[in-house]
Amino acid sequence: MINEISEKIVKSPEYKPGTYPKGCEYCVKGEKVTFYATFKCDYKCFYCSVPSEFRNTEKMMVGNIPVKDIDEAFKYIKKYNCVAISEGEPLIYVDKVLNIIKRAKDNNIYTYLFTDGSGRGRLTPSLLNKLVDVGLDEIKMSTKLKDERTLLFDPYKIVKNSPIPIHAEFPMLPNLADEVYDFTLRLNDIGVSYLLLDQLEFTTGNASEMLKRGFKEKDGIVLGSEEAAFEIIERAQKDNLNIKVLYCKASNPKHQYKYV
Repeated sequence: MINEISEKIVKSPEYKPGTYPKGCEYCVKGEKVTFYATFKCDYKCFYCSVPSEFRNTEKMMVGNIPVKDIDEAFKYIKKYNCVAISEGEPLIYVDKVLNIIKRAKDNNIYTYLFTDGSGRGRLTPSLLNKLVDVGLDEIKMSTKLKDERTLLFDPYKIVKNSPIPIHAEFPMLPNLADEVYDFTLRLNDIGVSYLLLDQLEFTTGNASEMLKRGFKEKDGIVLGSEEAAFEIIERAQKDNLNIKVLYCKASNPKHQYKYV
């Protein structure tokens, strides 16, 4: 099992396609762009790394380029082989998401959606079918916390009947290794193929809350996040789980908007 999602690994002679989710492969090869549909969100996660200047705004961006509407957004999106629809909760604006997916599909562009899932009742089976019907290829579901130590599992119940892959994602809080591993076991039991653990960043959006809880940082990265992610990966390998646990460094292209 490959631990880290990186361009170097994908381009190595030993790499086998399918080791990562397809969206991740496009991402690390530089063939994906992120469409930030809205920065509004249903949750107020203390660790959320969206910078304060973007938090809960109606801003739309493609990569690090602000756009005023869908037409302008697609002028940039159509230059890529893949678009990720992301940040905060895109499904607050379902029509906007459906529009982008349909345009992408009409132009043979692979699409995947970041969403917190059905935790707020947004991703219903009916809506999932609508998204698939217009061309959605993949979902990465951002795992949320019920409290400061309990990961929400209920949104993943939709996985069993999904016609497209739904993968799990979580920004790796270094103090939750045991809780995340227990969560990994539950994901494995229902057939989730991938869990992506993100290296957690310090930003203007989360620094005060992270410091208040005793987390430390170096060069904008939460200390211990990487080590905790690798601990989960090692435990999953040792227990021969079917789920693939992967690690995504903060330097990967999904974080483009933070460098505006």
